[in-house]
Amino acid sequence: MGKRLALLAIWLFVSVNLLYAAIFLKFAGVPDSVTLFTQMSQAT
Repeated sequence: MGKRLALLAIWLFVSVNLLYAAIFLKFAGVPDSVTLFTQMSQAT
């Protein structure tokens, strides 16, 4: 059970870090990030 809990904690930590980085870069106005999100929103 301890190993499973540790893996869950690591997974959550990595997920939150990536999400925070993506959102922070987008709202900070980093040109590459803005371009990426614009392309993603227009992909149909």
